[in-house]
Amino acid sequence: MSFRQWDCLSSMRVVVAGAGGLGAHVLDMLARLAPLQIEIWDPSVLDAPDLNRQMLYTEADLGVFKVEAARKRLQDINPSLTIECRAEAVDSASRLGDLIGGMDVCFDCLDSFAARAALERAFIHSTQHFNKKTVLPLFHGGVSGYFGQAAMLHPPDFGYARFFGPNFSEIPDSPKAVMPFSVAMVAATQVSLFIKWLVGADVSPRNARLVVINGMDNVAEVLEII
Repeated sequence: MSFRQWDCLSSMRVVVAGAGGLGAHVLDMLARLAPLQIEIWDPSVLDAPDLNRQMLYTEADLGVFKVEAARKRLQDINPSLTIECRAEAVDSASRLGDLIGGMDVCFDCLDSFAARAALERAFIHSTQHFNKKTVLPLFHGGVSGYFGQAAMLHPPDFGYARFFGPNFSEIPDSPKAVMPFSVAMVAATQVSLFIKWLVGADVSPRNARLVVINGMDNVAEVLEII
């Protein structure tokens, strides 16, 4: 593919919050697009149950911080990447709001709405503090069992509360096993939304759509958010 906007990717700074199932797939796809500047946030070390869906990692990475294992694998894929790793949680006490300041794009690959609430607060703080001239996109993804969803958000007006309700941060974590194919489908949708934004499609904050994915039946439904 040949996009005029591809030329800007080498100077684009992309923040990926979460390097688990969704984050691993998103990072792999981003690494194959262009020599991006990527910042990865995740406090976790790799555990054996993670391997069923976190495609960047192998058994050799067990016990290693995911951000460091991801860095090694991504640089094997694309040595031209610039990667910064932060083994820190996205929470209300994190330094994310200041450190995220130079970003151009952020991917939400988190596994709880409490963490997403903290990410949104930091995202808004960063946008305001660094006096961004345009509303930056936040590419949301979430998976539970066979199902998932993805959307391009524009906090604060078209953020999580607009899509999931004002009490979204209290949505409980899902105990369901996450299917690897569902993770792959949602991550691919997040990256495709990023590409659409990059080439100038669906750039309006008022163009609010939630893509709901049924991994069991391989179907997707697009919900218009009013």
